[in-house]
Amino acid sequence: MMRAFGVFLALGSFLLFPQILTFFQRAPLVVAYEAKDISPGPHFDIRGQNIENILVDGERGILDTPLTPGLHYGQWSTHYRGGKTRSVGHSQLVGPFQDPAAPPCSTFLLIGQSFLDDSSGGKAASENTLVHVIGKQVRSELRGIDMWPLGEFESMSRLSLRWIRWESDKKQKPWQQRLSIIQGGAAPQGHLEVEFTAEFENGKVPLSLKLTPIIEDESLRFELSVRAKLDLDNRLYQWVANRFDGNDRVSKLIKGQIRSQLRYLLDKPPPIPLGNGAFLPLEFCRDTQITFSPNGYVAVPLAIGVTDKLPAPPLRKHSGKPSDLPMKTGLAVEIDENGLNAILHALWSSSMLDKHLANSLVRSFNEQETVKNFLSIRLREAFFHLPPTITLDSEFILRATASAVIEDQETQTDARLFTQINFGLDILEPASGTSNALGLRTMELSCLQGAGVLQSCYAGLMSQVRANQAPLQDLLTNSFTQLLTKLLTKREISDSQTKGRYLLDHVSFSSRQGHLRAHLHGQVEAE
Repeated sequence: MMRAFGVFLALGSFLLFPQILTFFQRAPLVVAYEAKDISPGPHFDIRGQNIENILVDGERGILDTPLTPGLHYGQWSTHYRGGKTRSVGHSQLVGPFQDPAAPPCSTFLLIGQSFLDDSSGGKAASENTLVHVIGKQVRSELRGIDMWPLGEFESMSRLSLRWIRWESDKKQKPWQQRLSIIQGGAAPQGHLEVEFTAEFENGKVPLSLKLTPIIEDESLRFELSVRAKLDLDNRLYQWVANRFDGNDRVSKLIKGQIRSQLRYLLDKPPPIPLGNGAFLPLEFCRDTQITFSPNGYVAVPLAIGVTDKLPAPPLRKHSGKPSDLPMKTGLAVEIDENGLNAILHALWSSSMLDKHLANSLVRSFNEQETVKNFLSIRLREAFFHLPPTITLDSEFILRATASAVIEDQETQTDARLFTQINFGLDILEPASGTSNALGLRTMELSCLQGAGVLQSCYAGLMSQVRANQAPLQDLLTNSFTQLLTKLLTKREISDSQTKGRYLLDHVSFSSRQGHLRAHLHGQVEAE
């Protein structure tokens, strides 16, 4: 009897198992919501059915909580017994946004004294300086010149370049005050002083040039002051030279070469190629002048042009001024958050991010042994439907959202993936060799049931990805550093008119006061 009852109980359990499994199976979280991908800001504009509060960027907040401009993530979660959670979310780009017609002043080309002239204490300047290039070009310009009463050019000596920062208005010389009055509010702050001696057969010509760079009507010009005093061996020659203004004749032979070299140095750089026929345009900031830092360098103010593809990059708080920190190298580029987001936007609009990051993620997922051998799921497509955004404080915080198509046998599902990546500056150092400097802090996946309906999906798979994220972090680290290497290293900065070039070998980074500073390591060459 008991045996028969046991058989009956086992049979009943077997027949009822599907119903029991269905009863205890955790239903997916489904949320009907109203939201757009873009909010003019600065508020997260999203509504969910029968839900008053949501998690915004991991913190409990109401819908109208003010947010900083950039990409944010709103998430609904349901908690089950046993510590299980189901979540869905929506990414939204919060404004205000940069104006393509008037991009913010976000980037500064820093030129240190050591790049101009590193001579000191009687020690000659090294070959890896601008003074060496200018000296070589001036010698070439004057070689073969035979001008009465100077005679034939022989050599040049005591060439030096120095940044001169003007003091207060009361201490300015009359010509400095005149320039300040002419320029008004955006007045020049200093000049470059060039001194050298040209030696001819019958005498020497000490020259002193003062070149004041002025940004005017979005272009660069120089206010030039030249002093040249002939020192001839023959008194008769000296008298004739003074009568015929020999000083000015000598100066004209030289100042053209100096001016062209300075224009190459201080003018806005040409557009930076990004690939796929896209470029990163640079322009002078409006109503600004070149900054002469008390730390002995100048900062050329630049704005990064924004493409017309919407949405535009977010407009973060900015001062429009460099950080004024000491220089570690002769050349550097300093970028604030607006500039970094403008660069990300350019990479996004040119599909560079899809090519280097999204496609590599798809390949990496599909090629994993577990996926190939045990799962029927495949990623067939992924792209960034909104531009990633970045914030810069003690570390980088990069947020990105991508659209993906998940194929499970005959079923295809549209999904949205949100990621937040935190990483330190050591990931940007070529010599660090660090593969785990990047921290994948957040990765959330939501599936779309239709227009305005989100459903939790593949929770187990996402848990495995989070638990074993080292390969994914390595992939993102390598892809990101390769992209930076492609953009910033092994480049040549040159101008055909100057016959000089700067070969950029590698870049190192530092961050402080809301700015990222890229220290350029390279060398100057003269043809």
